[in-house]
Amino acid sequence: MAHYLSAKSFSELCDGAKRIKDDHYIARCPAHDDSSPSLNIQEAKDKLLLHCHAGCSVEQVCEAVGVSMKQLFTSSGDYVKPTYTDDERTFDKFMVAIFETEREKGLSYSERDEEIYVKSKLRLAQHGVLKDGRGLDQV
Repeated sequence: MAHYLSAKSFSELCDGAKRIKDDHYIARCPAHDDSSPSLNIQEAKDKLLLHCHAGCSVEQVCEAVGVSMKQLFTSSGDYVKPTYTDDERTFDKFMVAIFETEREKGLSYSERDEEIYVKSKLRLAQHGVLKDGRGLDQV
């Protein structure tokens, strides 16, 4: 039976792992040739969050270290592969494109707006939509 992995336990499976604070780590992503830490590993309420800034999907990262997706959740029975509708994908692509374009212009955002951007980018990465660390292949 697979067991839930903590952020610390997952980080120990990756090279170059460093603790940022509490249950938040960065490491070199095992799913691609990573020369500097691009993988964020963080515990949330009932799950382990993984985000590769180079665009690797959560599935790719898990496969690279031999971990099942179920091990990212506190109760293995709770994991159901999420659906990602075309409308959600379009919204997320749009939000990431706007925020990254505006950020390049030097604009800043409220904490809430920044949260929307981060969540959109995370969903895109989790579903393998991001093509590189910066952004999208096309909007």
